[in-house]
Amino acid sequence: MAEAILCNYGRKQFDVASAGITPAPVHRFTKYILEQHNIDHSDLRPQNVLEFKDKNIDYIIVLSEVAWYSLPDFKGAPKKLKWFIDDPIGVRGSDEMVEQAFEMTFKKIESKIESYFNI
Repeated sequence: MAEAILCNYGRKQFDVASAGITPAPVHRFTKYILEQHNIDHSDLRPQNVLEFKDKNIDYIIVLSEVAWYSLPDFKGAPKKLKWFIDDPIGVRGSDEMVEQAFEMTFKKIESKIESYFNI
C-alpha cells in the first residue's frame, strides 16, 4: 500500500519499490482501498527485501517492528524511517470491519508520506 501511495504522490520525484521480510501476495482489501482512492496498483507484486540490499537506496521506510529488527545491511547508508503502523491484515471480523482497518492504514501511511516528503 505504501509503495502505491508514494508512487501516486511522488512519481516524478522518487523511484519507489516495496519489499517485505516475508513477502505475501497483495491483499484484496489493499487493492480495493487503492482503487477507492484512484491509485493504480497494477505493478504491485511481492518482493523480498534481500533483492534490494545491494542497490543504492536513499530511504528505507519500515512499517513494522518485526521488519525493523530483521532488516539486512544495505549498500551505502540509506536513511531508515521507523513508521510503525498496525498491519490491518490481522483484523478479524466482518468485511466492513476489515475494510475500515485497511482504510485507516491507508490514511496513516498517506499522512506520513505527505508530511515527511512535503507532497
